[in-house]
This record gives sequence, structure tokens and C-alpha cells, in this order.
Amino acid sequence: MLAAAERDTAVGSESDRTHARMTVSTLHDRLTNGDFLVGDRVLIYVQGQQALSDTFTVREGQILHLPNLTDVDVHGVLRSELQGHVYAAVSKYLRDPVVRTGSLVRIAVLGEVSHPGFYALPADMLLSDAIMHAGGLGGSADVSRTTVTRGGATVLQSTDVTVAIRDGATIDQVSLRAGDQIEVGSHHPNTFLTIILPVTAAVVGIVAAVVIITRH
Repeated sequence: MLAAAERDTAVGSESDRTHARMTVSTLHDRLTNGDFLVGDRVLIYVQGQQALSDTFTVREGQILHLPNLTDVDVHGVLRSELQGHVYAAVSKYLRDPVVRTGSLVRIAVLGEVSHPGFYALPADMLLSDAIMHAGGLGGSADVSRTTVTRGGATVLQSTDVTVAIRDGATIDQVSLRAGDQIEVGSHHPNTFLTIILPVTAAVVGIVAAVVIITRH
């Protein structure tokens, strides 16, 4: 993905090159710092260890604190590497542990959905399912106009989202992170019907009222 994005920084329109540079920056950050931010939640199951089978929050310094065992540093760890990373840490204290992990990403699903808001979603959830998780699409929703923003900047344009949904991409595969906002678009309203006609009707109503008043 990084190699493809780096190639794209030299081709296409200026907006395409800018988007490619943003993608390169995002991927470099993931590879350097990992996927887990302070406040993210991680699901861990260790067979036969109730205290180690729970939802854990990433602490300051990108640390997971496992009760009565150890602190696990997740700096530089990708979500796809989490299970092996936790297994390596736990196996230093337990013999041949059975470990399962998962991660939740807190994402806002906004725009033309029934229940807009923030949701903690599994990283392996399909992007399309993440949108539907917010109660389904609104009456004027147009998924082809959906974008993803981060800190006010667009990180996935509508064309990117459309391709991701078509290809069955997951939250992790499109590099979403905590705080990102999925903005479900809507159909462009018919300007004449929704703006011109109401204004015209209002003007006609005022004129009619004036005529009635002056006649009386």
C-alpha cells in the first residue's frame, strides 16, 4: 500500500497527488507508531485465565496492563500483529497459553444515517457494516458521496470509500483510527424544487396578503 501511494504522489492531478501524500503520511505513521492510541480498547482472551480475559484500555505510553502479569508495550504494533505480540508477552509467564485478541476502534458515523454518533467497532468489521451499524441509511442517503475525515481533513474521498465498500474492505484495511468520522452523503437536492419554489410561494403569499389588506 505504501509503495503504491508513493508512486501516486508523482502522477495525476494536484488533488490526487495531495491525497496520495496524505496516504503516505498515514501509512508511515502506522508503521512507525502502530495502530493503538491511548484510550483505544483491546479484547484479550487467555484460556483458563479469567483475570487476563477482558477488555483492556491502552494507557499512556501505549501500554496494556495485564493484571498480575506484565505490561505489554504496543508501540509500533499493527492490529494484525496484536495476537502474536500478546502471545509472546504472556508466554514468558505461562506455558503454551491459548491467546485470542481483537481490537475496537472508536469511530463517528455521521450524516445520512438513522442514529449518528460514536461507536466502538471491531477493526475487522467491513466498512459497509460500520455504516449500517448506525441504524441504517437515511431516506436521502447516497453512499457514493460518503467520505472519511480526520481532524477536519478528508482522508478518504468518496471514490475511495466507494471502492472500499465494493471490495469488501474492513476498517483496518482502510487505515481508520480512533476519532475518524465517516460522513454518509446525501443526494443533491433539486435546487428549483427545494429553494426556488418555496421562495416563490412565500412571495406570492405576501403579495396576496397585501392586496387583501389594501382592499379592506
